[in-house]
Amino acid sequence: MLSQKVFICALCKNLLETPVMIVEGIGNMCNTCFTNADNAEGWTSIPNTNLDLVLKELEFPCTFKSNGCEYTDLYENLHIHKNVCMYRPINCLFPQSDCNWNGKVIELLKHFKDQHPQHVLKNPFNKFSFQLEMTKSPINVIKVLLNSHEKIFIFKMWESVEDKVLFNAVQEIKFCGQGKHVDVKFAGQNIQCKVSVARDPFPTVDGAKKICSAILDEVADSSNTITVTVKTETGQVQNITEAVLKQLECSVCKELMRPPIVQCESGHSFCSPCKEKVDQCPTCRTKWSNVRNYSLEGITPSLQYPCVYSHVGCEETFLGNEIVHHELVCKFKLYTCPIADCKFTDNYSLCANHFRLNHREFLVEGTVFQDTFTLILNGHETREDKYIFEHENIYKFTFQRLSSSYNWCVRIMNDFSKNRKYYYNVTITDAQVQQRQISKSVLCLDKKSNDVGITFTSNELTIYKRTNNDQINYCCEIIEGDEV
Repeated sequence: MLSQKVFICALCKNLLETPVMIVEGIGNMCNTCFTNADNAEGWTSIPNTNLDLVLKELEFPCTFKSNGCEYTDLYENLHIHKNVCMYRPINCLFPQSDCNWNGKVIELLKHFKDQHPQHVLKNPFNKFSFQLEMTKSPINVIKVLLNSHEKIFIFKMWESVEDKVLFNAVQEIKFCGQGKHVDVKFAGQNIQCKVSVARDPFPTVDGAKKICSAILDEVADSSNTITVTVKTETGQVQNITEAVLKQLECSVCKELMRPPIVQCESGHSFCSPCKEKVDQCPTCRTKWSNVRNYSLEGITPSLQYPCVYSHVGCEETFLGNEIVHHELVCKFKLYTCPIADCKFTDNYSLCANHFRLNHREFLVEGTVFQDTFTLILNGHETREDKYIFEHENIYKFTFQRLSSSYNWCVRIMNDFSKNRKYYYNVTITDAQVQQRQISKSVLCLDKKSNDVGITFTSNELTIYKRTNNDQINYCCEIIEGDEV
């Protein structure tokens, strides 16, 4: 093992860093040490290019060998290791005025467990939550995050009062390769928001993401408290080999395929929904066949699939024949605003809140809707649409006046479990005699159905109109049936 003095910087006393400068009367120096030296202008120096080449061909022990590190590698790789070495020296992450501990990175977790246990969060599913008091200023948060694989992350949040923003950073103690993004969610009682933060090698914060303090104040509302959730890993499929996963990955959407799995004439397999998006096989440009890949479909019941909503917080995995049912009732399920020109998408409560704030004129509160209309024989056709948010569903209520009849239709605009039945009932009541009425009840339609729903002819309704102004009273009620 080479450790001769010739490879040690004359100034910093550590292993030389290239490019090396040789200074007359002093010896070899790191270029950084030479450049930053106070009296460098009076030195006579030249680049030591030969030594640069020699260094690249040799192996050296880690700079922190004296701290216990046994790592040895080629010179160039050693500098990469130095930045992630678990034996490098470190001070406590809190200010020196609060804690003057110093030690090694490998000892940091034990120090926090012993001295700052309230700042250590442990979760086997890589999802860590804590309460943030917005009344404290400036905000300065440090949390050590520990998962079941003993991976250690540092979450930092600090406030710039002058810029009115909060910075969020996630650092991985033992950083390996390129970092992934980490989701940080801020949730109040009625509102939530999320930022995506790049994962940095400790102790850098190059990927820190800022969020306006005003946004978090709005999220906190009157409670002045926010639940901060940091998710360090996205939901992954478990207990499946990479080779099997590769065969089940759709070339179009890059997601795991589920039955029905379709094929082109050359045998390439794809999701059924992706087949509808393209006219020919994107791999070989041949036509689609009508043959399903039953071999791959036969594997899916034995495999664990991540929920399609894993990217927004769901950590559940299910067998291939169970995952679809879960996703229909998943609490992280995403809903899209039903108004045609609106693209808002979020969970059910936020979507309903968005609708109340932005499209209130189309909203019906509750499951019962009562109104009147004027009975017109052979009149112009008209249509009115309303929306109802109940039972974790978005209902579209449509009332149509046709040439000789009237139609009431309720459609469920989201995917829902067919194990639960939803009905709607339309009742026409006599304006003079309340006990006199006529009702019809049917199942709510799904969004793709062409069924017309409930229809009353004009002749059927004539006897229920008010004698003075031809008004008809009706009541539409949506009813949730028992699960079957």
